[in-house]
Amino acid sequence: MSLRLGRVAMICAMGVVACATGQNAVITHEYFAPTYGPKLLNSAGKYQAVPVEIVGNPFAAPKATVDAAMMNAVRRTAYGGRIAFTANPEGEVRSPFRLVAIFTPSPRIGHADVCTGSREQERQPLGGLELMMTYCFGERALSSVRARRADLGGPDDPAFDRFVRNTTAALFQPRKEDGNGPDGDDFFE
Repeated sequence: MSLRLGRVAMICAMGVVACATGQNAVITHEYFAPTYGPKLLNSAGKYQAVPVEIVGNPFAAPKATVDAAMMNAVRRTAYGGRIAFTANPEGEVRSPFRLVAIFTPSPRIGHADVCTGSREQERQPLGGLELMMTYCFGERALSSVRARRADLGGPDDPAFDRFVRNTTAALFQPRKEDGNGPDGDDFFE
């Protein structure tokens, strides 16, 4: 079985388990640009800050509390710890990179729409929490994932922290520079 076919089988199996238990995260869509790779991703580190835009608030908690929990989780992923992600950039941020996280995104928007400015959300969220994370370079998407999980208690719930960290890790999958797929599939906790 090829690595790619094995990965597809693993993702499908995760989806079946998640649907059965209602407690695991499911990645429903993912996109990786042909230019996605270590050199381009690591070039974000030369900028003083990479802005993060968090759209929406799925909980009854104050938005500032949700945003702080999101930023804490993003920064604690392998890739997120190497980049100065900031939700509140001071002064002019010159980085062409940005991370956009949208809670309850509309099914009508895709990764390209997010990088060109769309922040459309659903009015009535479906069961569970859905999060779309897109990493942009200018107006082009480098990577994008949508993830869903049910039964999250709020921004202080350890399950929410794991959900955000796993979604971020899926967004920044390690890849070989030659474009022949991921270096490994072991990015989920």
